Amino acid sequence: MMSGASRGGTRPLCVGTPWRGYNEQRNFLGLDVPGAAFVRVRDPYALLHALSSRLGGRRRERVRFSHAPPSFPSVDVLHFFNTVSSAATPWLVTFETSVPRGGVPPDRARRHVESPWCRRLIALSDCARARQLARWTRLYGDAAPVACKIEVLHPPQRVIVQDVSRKPDPARGLRFVFVGRHFFRKGGRPLLAAFSALLERGADVHLHVISTLEPGDRWSRSTSADVGAAREVIARHEGRITWQAGASPSAVAAALESAHVLLLPTLADTYGYSVLEGQAAGCASITTNVRALPEINPDSCGWTIELPITARGGVIVKTEDELRAAESAIRAGLLRAVEELLAAPGDVLRRGAAGIARIRAEHDPGRAASRLAEIYAAAVSGDVSS
Repeated sequence: MMSGASRGGTRPLCVGTPWRGYNEQRNFLGLDVPGAAFVRVRDPYALLHALSSRLGGRRRERVRFSHAPPSFPSVDVLHFFNTVSSAATPWLVTFETSVPRGGVPPDRARRHVESPWCRRLIALSDCARARQLARWTRLYGDAAPVACKIEVLHPPQRVIVQDVSRKPDPARGLRFVFVGRHFFRKGGRPLLAAFSALLERGADVHLHVISTLEPGDRWSRSTSADVGAAREVIARHEGRITWQAGASPSAVAAALESAHVLLLPTLADTYGYSVLEGQAAGCASITTNVRALPEINPDSCGWTIELPITARGGVIVKTEDELRAAESAIRAGLLRAVEELLAAPGDVLRRGAAGIARIRAEHDPGRAASRLAEIYAAAVSGDVSS
């Protein structure tokens, strides 16, 4: 359990959550929320999930993204990530795309989300908010019952580097870093192709990749052959391309501190936490335009590679020709951005400084914690307008 300071000597509000994963830690469990204490709760779905290795994929997802009474211990309010509840306890959910997830039947979904016990829907981005409203309009013809509950609260992020003067001199070589799982889904194939071309023409760049080379995602449709090809490129440019399968949070922070540019040339991401971490460390960012990325990577902080996307912000890669076109655009966009930086390396520090300022202004953990304290208090009192 993690608790914030209570107000006026009264006991803190007990905020229950069944999961303590990365998303929960990243968005609310990692905050010191005034007047609140986080408590892990159990319910039938959480217990069933412990046995879910025997369940099929869709059924397992339904278990993961559902909550039902009875849950224990008793709490004042429940806070979930991507999960909906049928409990007669005030609850709220932070979501990255839309809720419910995991194949919850539409009639049950509507009943849960429009229930008066559902006090707040916290979207990670404007993109997620728009997707939720569009989904409700498409399914039920009216988004008003959920529109009044939705607010956007971007993830908090602490500043890692206080000033870009602490960064390495970009005139002595530009350092790029990629951080995150699912390398190929996040643009790994065109990323390596672009940097291999840059290195073969003698560009003074270094690429540090912290990721696992896992094939098989539905966007890149990567295979074991792609893993072999990636390893060959990395080996061919040993000393200029550094690859790590994983790293501790402190090691990732150190890699960001020593880099100039954070790379996320992704085909599919709901948000892009690594962009926040890069900006907090004074890195400029190169991203694509999918989903929430245009919201967190403005021109002042980096470069955006334009891909063909749907009205809901997802990349269009249903056919092999569409996938090749998207990956070709990523490669070309990376080359343009890096060549621009090579011509004016000092510009990377200006964008890095803008990133730090943006994190301080828009992702301050203290302000996020204070807002959550207000949301929890309003949820318990029944005031959904606060």
